[in-house]
Amino acid sequence: MPKSSLDSIDVLVLGTERGMVRVVDSQAFQIVADCLIPGIPVQIVCYGVFDIEYRLFVSTRDGSIYSIKRDQSLKEKPIITCKTDIISFTRVNKMLAVATTDQMLHFYSFAGKCLNTVSMGESIKGLEPFYYAPKQFEGVLVLLENQVKI
Repeated sequence: MPKSSLDSIDVLVLGTERGMVRVVDSQAFQIVADCLIPGIPVQIVCYGVFDIEYRLFVSTRDGSIYSIKRDQSLKEKPIITCKTDIISFTRVNKMLAVATTDQMLHFYSFAGKCLNTVSMGESIKGLEPFYYAPKQFEGVLVLLENQVKI
């Protein structure tokens, strides 16, 4: 996650087996922010700038996604709870794209409201954000068994 000024060094965001999400200063190796969640973090997606305002979206092993904002030290309630396990998730504009083991791709707002659901027809292997600057196009690359869909 970047800091606000141009000469600043980025910070490292990590999750521990005990459910702690930590933000570490990459120069001083000091913990600058902590937040405890009930689950074990699997994947973290960052949004914003550390010095000003940021959100961390954390998926857990039990199929939940938590939204951590600046100065939160404890997060008890998830914004998204999936019926099946989460394979991968990524951010596109102001939405989260979530791939689950039931071959579905769900799109959620940052508040956790389900905006759309797409059935992919085969098992999803992963997700990656896609940006094409000349046409100002943003999307999600969906990695399937033998193909990639946008």
